[in-house]
Amino acid sequence: MDSRLEKIKAQVEFYFSDANFRVDKFLREQAMASEGYVSIATIASFNRLRNLNATVEEIKQSLEGSNVVELKDDKVKKIETEEYLSYVADGCIEKRVVYAEGFDKESSLEDIEQILSEHVEPALIRMRRDKEKVFNGSVFVELKSEADAEKLVRAKILVGGKAENGDDEECVKKQKSEEKYLNIIKKEDYMKEKARMTAEKKEQVAREALEKDFVPRLFKYESSEELDVKAIRKIVKNTAFIDVNEKVIRMKYIEEFKEKKFEEEGKEVTLIKMDEDKALEYCKKIKIVPKEDKKPIKK
Repeated sequence: MDSRLEKIKAQVEFYFSDANFRVDKFLREQAMASEGYVSIATIASFNRLRNLNATVEEIKQSLEGSNVVELKDDKVKKIETEEYLSYVADGCIEKRVVYAEGFDKESSLEDIEQILSEHVEPALIRMRRDKEKVFNGSVFVELKSEADAEKLVRAKILVGGKAENGDDEECVKKQKSEEKYLNIIKKEDYMKEKARMTAEKKEQVAREALEKDFVPRLFKYESSEELDVKAIRKIVKNTAFIDVNEKVIRMKYIEEFKEKKFEEEGKEVTLIKMDEDKALEYCKKIKIVPKEDKKPIKK
C-alpha cells in the first residue's frame, strides 16, 4: 500500500478508534441510523480526508483487511471488539482525561501530538475551538491509564518562546522571559473550576443588573416615631421595599426629588436620596441567589 493510502487508512481508523468513536456524537448518530454503518461518502467529507482529496474508491481500497472497520458496499462499520465494549462500559474514563492550555493557536494536531508524546502516549486529543471554529489553544487529552494522566499533570512542558541561540547574558534573560509552560490539570478539576467561574460570572451579571435597577431608587428615611413596614407603606406610596433596620426605602419608580416629606394621620416620613456611593455600598449587602438555585414554590 502506498503512503497516501496508508494516510487515508490511518485517518479513517482514527475516526473509528475506541477513544474517538466514544465521543464523536455525529459519527455515532450516523451509525445508529443505519445498523452501525456509515456512508463512505460521508466519511470522505470530513476535513482531514478532504485535505487528502480522498475518493470513495480510495477509502475502500485503503480499508481492505482493516482490523478496526468492516466494509460493505459503499459503507463502513466499526468492529465492536470485546475490548471496545469493555472500554465504553468503563465508568472511570473521565478520570484519565486531562485539560491542557497554552498551546500556540496556530498549532496543528500533529504539533500537539509531538509535544505530548515526549511525556506520554495520548489515546485521544480533542482540540477545543471557539464559536468561529478556531483553535483556542487548549485541548482535552485522554490517556490510557490514570497513572499516565497523573504523569502528564505533573509534567512541566515548555512550549514556544524560544529565543535565538546565544550564550550572552542578554540572550539568556530574553529566553527566560519568553519561556511558557502548559497549564495542565485533571479534566474533573477543570470542570469544577469552570462551574465556579460560571457561577461567579452569573452572580456578577446579576449584581450589576441589581445595582443598575436599585441605585436610582434608593432613599434613606427619617420618621417622627418608630414605624413598622405597614405604617410606612401607608404614608409613602409606591414603595417597593422597606428595610427598617437600615432605614432604607426602595421606590417602585425613579423619583426626581432629592428630599421629600410625607404625612399621613399626624405621622411623618422624610425621604432623602442616597448618593451613589452609599447606594452601591448598600447593594453589596444584598445576597444574589442564582435562579437555578431558588427552590420551587409549593402550591
